[in-house]
Amino acid sequence: MKISLKAVIYPTENSEKVSKAVKNIFPDLKLEVEKRKGYSVIKGKAKEIKALEKLYKMLRKEKILDTARNALMRTKQEDKVFFTINKQAAYVGRLNFSVESTLGAIEVEIEDGNIDVFIDWLAPETFEGKEI
Repeated sequence: MKISLKAVIYPTENSEKVSKAVKNIFPDLKLEVEKRKGYSVIKGKAKEIKALEKLYKMLRKEKILDTARNALMRTKQEDKVFFTINKQAAYVGRLNFSVESTLGAIEVEIEDGNIDVFIDWLAPETFEGKEI
């Protein structure tokens, strides 16, 4: 498994707040900040499913498994999925799978040899609000 994420820090944003937003969802990821011309990028990588533990719990707590599954299935490729999480929602400890955001989003890519099994683990199908 390979987990990678990035979030652009625009000049109008506070880098500590963007880091906090990422850490609120992915607390076990080691982050690094790359300075670019006019902006910065926070990047994080992991190879262990443990890095997704908080995301896993939040999906269930917030009862958004169907939303998460749709986001994953919409972007599923051979062995990877890609999704984005709204930075402002993440900053306050909430999940919001964003399609677009004026200040960008936390972009997450997950590669796995058996991506369907991974999707079923992270965001299983539900019936009447319960995992099946």
